[in-house]
Amino acid sequence: MSSRGSRATKSAASGRITSFFKPVSSQTLNADSRSGPTGQVASQEEGATRRRGSASFEEDPTISPPTRQLLRESSVSGVSAQPSSMPRNEPAKKQRVVPSSDGEESEDSDGLEDLGSMFRARKPPAQTPQRKKEPDGMLLRLKNVAIPRGPPETPKPRTYKFSLDRIVEEQAKKSSLGDNIIKARKMFEDAQKEIPDGEGRTRPSEEEIGSKLGEGQATKLLGALDRKDAWRIEKSWHFFDVDKARRSRDRAAFPLEHLKKGWEASNLADVRVRRETFVSGFVRDMMEIGVKFSEKVIEWMFIEMALESNQDLSFAYHQTLCCISTEELLHALSNRGLAHIFQLLGGREDALCVDGPVRLGRSSRKDDAPLDYWNIQLVVKYIGKMAHGISSNQGVFKEACKLLSRLSLDVRVAKCPSLRAAIEDSLENLFHAVPENEWEGMTLSIGHTFISTISDPDVRYSLLTTLPCVTPRTHLFRRRLALAYLFQDPTYLSKDYLDLVRLQRFARLLKSSPTFEISSDTDYDELRATICILDIAIDDGPTSGEPNTNDLEVDALVETFRNMFSRIRDTNAQNLSRTESKDVIERLMFRLRFGVRKREKMNLVVDTAFGAEWAGRGGKTQTKLKLEPKEKMEGEDMKNE
Repeated sequence: MSSRGSRATKSAASGRITSFFKPVSSQTLNADSRSGPTGQVASQEEGATRRRGSASFEEDPTISPPTRQLLRESSVSGVSAQPSSMPRNEPAKKQRVVPSSDGEESEDSDGLEDLGSMFRARKPPAQTPQRKKEPDGMLLRLKNVAIPRGPPETPKPRTYKFSLDRIVEEQAKKSSLGDNIIKARKMFEDAQKEIPDGEGRTRPSEEEIGSKLGEGQATKLLGALDRKDAWRIEKSWHFFDVDKARRSRDRAAFPLEHLKKGWEASNLADVRVRRETFVSGFVRDMMEIGVKFSEKVIEWMFIEMALESNQDLSFAYHQTLCCISTEELLHALSNRGLAHIFQLLGGREDALCVDGPVRLGRSSRKDDAPLDYWNIQLVVKYIGKMAHGISSNQGVFKEACKLLSRLSLDVRVAKCPSLRAAIEDSLENLFHAVPENEWEGMTLSIGHTFISTISDPDVRYSLLTTLPCVTPRTHLFRRRLALAYLFQDPTYLSKDYLDLVRLQRFARLLKSSPTFEISSDTDYDELRATICILDIAIDDGPTSGEPNTNDLEVDALVETFRNMFSRIRDTNAQNLSRTESKDVIERLMFRLRFGVRKREKMNLVVDTAFGAEWAGRGGKTQTKLKLEPKEKMEGEDMKNE
């Protein structure tokens, strides 16, 4: 310690900076020497303070080891810089001052803080007081919340004041409102009754509503309902009775007495063995090699194909029945008929009457009722697969075509794509199997039935979309039926082909038929369906005539549809049926302009019939233009020759 203190004293005397602390000036030393014993006491107290400071930073865990070593050396050098043996009255030597960079004489330690005092003044971090806890250990977050020490007080009972006059008045209002609701409900039920054929909306008279609401209110109400198309009623037709189809039916017993001895008796007598034999395909293979079953067994298989809920077993019956001969098929169908099979599937009595009218009813929740279509689809596919055998008998052929056509009109069948596709394929196979010499007679009879039994335009259009149009003769039959529907003339089914379609007839029909007249009473559902039928009837244009004349007729027809399109107002999506009608008209106009027309070049010229200029609306002078065929050049004529 003495050597280290001597080195520190020499360094201080030589003027070197040995520590970061401010050096003691000579004036301080003189004041200490003058103080006498008081200075010694102060120095002793300062030494004790330094020792406590050194002890404090030695115990402080926040100080790093290098800093602690520096502080230890500073404290030692500070104590040794002024030994106790040094006389107090001896003036200290003037220490050397290092000049600053700007030439001014200033001490470099003026702006430094005493590290020892800084660490001594450091206080430990204040500890946050813990919150008070409830007896169960939960923290109390709010200071001023009083903890309930007992059950809550029961609220005081409220007293209400009643007025007899007011009670009577409210009861009178409720009774009058109930009467109005009952009347409105009765009017709605009367309007929602069964719809007659061909009528899609039921509109009450203004006098009837005026008697309930008043004349002024009735006019406003009917006007608003007409604008919103509130009288539109969805129509539908059902081939199947859902309740009848879901009802469990008694199954016929297997005719054991009609089995032959041998493999039939050993494999078909027992129920379990019989099912395994059919599913394995053994019975089908035996029928393919020529084994004949009795009529009762074949009839039993027809019934089981329609009623069996096990899909594997019902499909096995279907595959087995496809191997029977034409004589066996016709004999089985002539006894009971196809109508009996569809009756087992749940068909309604009026729907199975193929010559009866198709009467529509109001749409209801039954339209979306689920139905098991597996057995129905098997029967439909069986009819298509056995088309060649069925077509050999005209009676069975007509019954099959009419039943399948009426089946396609069911609103639930239309929502089942697989069944709908099976119906179309079976009808195509039936029409394809008809011999050429019998085609005209059979289709004429079927067409007359379709015309007499179906009168609603929507249902007629649905039937036309179901009929096949792949082969030329089926396509022509579909077009003839559309013309008969459109002009209400069954002679189009047998009319000569060259005189079948003339566009002038369509133009006259558009001007004379009330269906195409746009007014406040127009039924836009009927208009849309009729235009769709007209589109099928026009097909690829006239069946005879000059191309130039036919093009002019197409232009006139397009102009008529354009005027009809502009007169239909469907702003703000207030009436969906009007928008659908305009969409159908627009598509037909495009098809006529770019598909039916021969697409000859046209020129836009001034219409000289009205003059170069003519007075339009408001007296404005306008020029009327028209389209004329473009004249061919001499070079084009030479190329064509």
